[in-house]
This record gives sequence, structure tokens and C-alpha cells, in this order.
Amino acid sequence: MSTQHTPGPWNLAFGKEDAVIYTDGTIAEVNNTMSDWKANARLIAAAPELLAALQSLVQCLPEDMDSYEDASAYRQIKSAIERSEEVIAKATQLP
Repeated sequence: MSTQHTPGPWNLAFGKEDAVIYTDGTIAEVNNTMSDWKANARLIAAAPELLAALQSLVQCLPEDMDSYEDASAYRQIKSAIERSEEVIAKATQLP
């Protein structure tokens, strides 16, 4: 079973010491207790678009990659697809 997240895009507002990721309501707040808090806030805000892009990419890749002549390229693409599917499942499935 997969979970439904708040639809994107998610907006991002920076204050002096914090950031808020929001749509109609607050999704997350990040504060300056970590040195890379601004980068974390940007990554969180981009999450719905990153997930959609990865899902789209996986759907576009060929299912039957046996036609690839380069075995090394085949293994790299197959590995990337498998990793992408794992990350998509991590982001969309209930614990």
C-alpha cells in the first residue's frame, strides 16, 4: 500500500534563523541548529518534484534491455533502475 503525500509543488520561505516548507499549510520547519539547514530546506521543498521526476524516468526506461550491446552500460542502467525503484518505494510505501 502506498501513502499519498501532500501534492507539490511545495513552497519554501526563509527567515533569518529558520525555513518553512508549505502549501496550504506547513509541511515542515527547518531551523538553524544544523550548519546546512538551508540546503536541507531546499531539498525537502523539492521532494515532490524529485519523486515525480524519478518515477517518470523509471517509466521511460526500456523494460527489455537485453538489446544493449554494451554489457557494462546494461549493468549500470539496470542498477540505476533498481535503486530508483527502491527509493520510490521508500518514499511512497507505508512503514
